[in-house]
Amino acid sequence: MGKATYCNVDFWPLNTALYVTDFLGNDPRFTYYLLDQIDFSGYNSGAAQPMLNRNYITQIRISLPELAEQRAIAAVVGMLDDKIALNERIAVTAREIGLTFYAQILQDDDSAEVVVESVTTALTRGVAPKYTDSSDELTVLNQKCVRDGRVNLEPSRLTLREKVKAPKLLQRNDVLVNSTGVGTLGRVARWTLDLDATVDSHITIVRFDEEKVDAVCAGFAMLRAQPEIEAMGEGSTGQTELRRSQVGELELTLPGPAGQKELRPKLDALEERADQALRESLALADLRNTLLPQLMSGKLRVRDAEKIVEDAV
Repeated sequence: MGKATYCNVDFWPLNTALYVTDFLGNDPRFTYYLLDQIDFSGYNSGAAQPMLNRNYITQIRISLPELAEQRAIAAVVGMLDDKIALNERIAVTAREIGLTFYAQILQDDDSAEVVVESVTTALTRGVAPKYTDSSDELTVLNQKCVRDGRVNLEPSRLTLREKVKAPKLLQRNDVLVNSTGVGTLGRVARWTLDLDATVDSHITIVRFDEEKVDAVCAGFAMLRAQPEIEAMGEGSTGQTELRRSQVGELELTLPGPAGQKELRPKLDALEERADQALRESLALADLRNTLLPQLMSGKLRVRDAEKIVEDAV
């Protein structure tokens, strides 16, 4: 990796944030990646309020390659992060376009109000998980998995498959509603993954009856209703609860049958494009996490990493 130099990591507090001060003359993006590789867990202090101890952190010595090498490493890893960021924008834009299409078609006089419970085949809370580390068991989602209208599997865990009854196994186009907790209650997401999974008891599953409504259109109606759902919680601070019956009583504005039929293929195409972009981002993030420590340690040469990244993106 070239001749290495050393520096101390120095922080000072400003508005409760930490800022690096001793990396002048080094590549900023490389510095970010370098700090991301440091395990700061051994520098926590404080019992009731864990915090990073500045006096300890300033003593850490870090090997730094020459500036040209820093820039080369930052560039190759940055290609992956830039593509991941682009994919996230694609997913957000696709969803926004879908919601815009939905709002436009509602201007048709044929749109109507429907009560959720009247157009569902299942409206149920999830399971009390029996957690396991066995990879052969069933994925179980928790409230952290539902964010920004989509499902993030990273915080999910595994539960014993035999304990989960069939109605609580997720089906494509199910809608998931976070139903407990301050700050998480009311978040809505559509389930579109081809994966055997369920949810824990803090999430409500809404499964629409395809003989009565288009499940994708109804799912978008739920997404549009998220602010209303968030306001439906009740209970004391820290114990906010959204009853299953409240979700069932929610009124949704849906296009008429002809409008739903027209809208469905547009929404499917947009959602598939978004899901494709997010799947690619997961693979790119795994690749980045594999390459970064090897580049930082000098076990992988930049030119070899460049070839791997170019093939991936």
